[in-house]
Amino acid sequence: MKRLLISFTYGLFFLLPLNLEGSKPIRAESSLKSCRNYPYDLGINLRQMRSGSFQLLSTSVVNIKTGNSIIVSKALRKANLRAKLNISHFLQLTNGTRNKEFRDIGFPIRINGRIIRTNNQLENKLKKGLIQSSSYIKGVSQKAICKNSSDYVMVTLEITNKSIRDANYIGINP
Repeated sequence: MKRLLISFTYGLFFLLPLNLEGSKPIRAESSLKSCRNYPYDLGINLRQMRSGSFQLLSTSVVNIKTGNSIIVSKALRKANLRAKLNISHFLQLTNGTRNKEFRDIGFPIRINGRIIRTNNQLENKLKKGLIQSSSYIKGVSQKAICKNSSDYVMVTLEITNKSIRDANYIGINP
């Protein structure tokens, strides 16, 4: 059942439209902020609060070759997809599936600011039941985006207890 759920989640990631307004290119040149003081670290960042709530941030970067707004738009979509994929890979690690190991992961994982390097460290740091299954992909929202001149773009996605509850309440599916 767990494998079916994970497969279903992967399928939804690749079938979801990445831009809710349609396929119009984002006017990246005029609306994106600089990455100079970007507040989020690359990879997965999990913050656990004493109240039992959490904030899961996924930041990804995509290199671009020119400043053309259509190319920047495609790079933003690709960075968005990578960030979602990072969340999915992280959830596989937290669910105890042995399909994913840290040596297979290509991004850093931080929990409360400390870098995690092994599955054992991850298991020791996470509370039981924090993120119980990959069906909790529902609460994903875009936290920030930026563009570094014509070199790269960064996207940060966020999942929290509140965003999951809100998505369940209004019936949004991933």
